[in-house]
Amino acid sequence: MKYLIFIILCISTYALYGVELVDNSTELTLGGKLFPQKSKNSRQSQFYPELSFEGEYIWQSEDNEWLFAPFWRWSYKDSDESYGDMREAYWRKKFDSGDLTVGLRRIFWGTLEAANPVNVINQSDYIVGIEREDKLGQPLASWSWLLEEGELELFMLPWFRPRPFPGLASRPTTSLAVDNHERYESSHGKHRIDWAMRWYRPIGQADVGLSFFSGTRRSPILTPSPSSKELQPYYVVNHHLAIDMSLADGNWLWKLELMGGQELNEGFSSVSAGLEYTITGIMESRYDLGLIAEAYRDDRNAKAAGWWQQDIAVGGRLSLNDAAGSEIKLLYIQDFDYKSSLIKLDAGMRIGEKWKLSLLTYVDIGIDQQDPHLGFLKDNSWSTIEMTYYY
Repeated sequence: MKYLIFIILCISTYALYGVELVDNSTELTLGGKLFPQKSKNSRQSQFYPELSFEGEYIWQSEDNEWLFAPFWRWSYKDSDESYGDMREAYWRKKFDSGDLTVGLRRIFWGTLEAANPVNVINQSDYIVGIEREDKLGQPLASWSWLLEEGELELFMLPWFRPRPFPGLASRPTTSLAVDNHERYESSHGKHRIDWAMRWYRPIGQADVGLSFFSGTRRSPILTPSPSSKELQPYYVVNHHLAIDMSLADGNWLWKLELMGGQELNEGFSSVSAGLEYTITGIMESRYDLGLIAEAYRDDRNAKAAGWWQQDIAVGGRLSLNDAAGSEIKLLYIQDFDYKSSLIKLDAGMRIGEKWKLSLLTYVDIGIDQQDPHLGFLKDNSWSTIEMTYYY
């Protein structure tokens, strides 16, 4: 209801100011997930056809901007995965001293390829895919300043959005159903007001971001429910400082994400670093090959906010530099705590001006079922194939 009220207010403001539509894009995607191995769960299938819609529409007046990004998804085999959401819906007002933004936004921070531990503002949408990086819009009010020393933005986050989890008929999914009656460390629950701030500045060949976050962590700790055979999400309060940086030096690109703070009355640190070396014109062709190596360490171990508590990712990105923008990325991921390993293949190419073909594949080459982060991928190798139409 609160989002509906916000949308109505924005539409009313649009009518009063007589703004014009300056940009719009719509994506319609038909695809499906294919699992070569039959599941031991009789409720699960080997093929999940899917249809999704996502749009972005921007209106502007002299000092105002309104953006709406609706999302809708339909799954033929799993009704739990069929739903709609407003990914973004905000109003931005420009002042001489800075910009004020109010509404639902998606914010991205980070530099690394395989994962971004410092990207903490938005909640992950696990219904779209546990393995994907789709994010829910975060209700917020922000004020940004463009300074000589860089860009500074302050965020107030007044409402927490719990993570949506897929049901047991979905694939891949958790071993037990996830209870939707989540628990919070904060006595204010989802109504706790969170705060964040980020400063960003290019310095020579480097891009540097410094950030601060104080609030409910987006990634829950899943614990057995005392009243049922389910997992219950527990959301802890997190306070931390972080830095993300990338440095370009010829064919080399160096990346770093650091985080340190307090959680559950204990200090923690997260160190993630990587590099990418690009070989241009391999074998005297127009193709470019980027070699990728990244390492992740989080001393929260099983209570870490994501998969990446003691892992490496190595691989490459092949760019064909053709009119279709064809690109293939292959990563080998190794976890050192539970010795789990998998391969990720991500490829895409445009077909004409209106179409794009995408492939995302995960291959289980040694997943430990007891791994609290990757165990759900055990015996769940699969490919997602999608055809997207842009209009």
